[in-house]
Amino acid sequence: MLVDDDAIVLLGLQSILKDWGYDVLAAGSTDQALERLGTANRKPDIIVADYRLRGGRVGTEAILRIRDLFCSDIPGVILTGETGPECAQDAAAYGFSIAHKPITSHQLSLAVERLLSNAAD
Repeated sequence: MLVDDDAIVLLGLQSILKDWGYDVLAAGSTDQALERLGTANRKPDIIVADYRLRGGRVGTEAILRIRDLFCSDIPGVILTGETGPECAQDAAAYGFSIAHKPITSHQLSLAVERLLSNAAD
């Protein structure tokens, strides 16, 4: 599950992940992600969410709400361009990884593979 309110970033990340063979559901908001996951009727293996979403929402909330939907500790990674402590503290409080923008495809690959391998353990 990929959540980012910037359509260009969302499409770019979705394209990269699909090229790597992942089946990707993409959404521009938390509510849209929940709706798409409900329609798809399947639990995601991982959630990648931008930290700052529209309407004062944040990616940690998106990950937590998706986890609640499936009653499961689905691995989550926060993407952010922020350098201040707020995002890092928020992500750390829930045990989420952080990847800083701009993110290279190599960095994204490492973050996704690390979370998926930890989830399999």
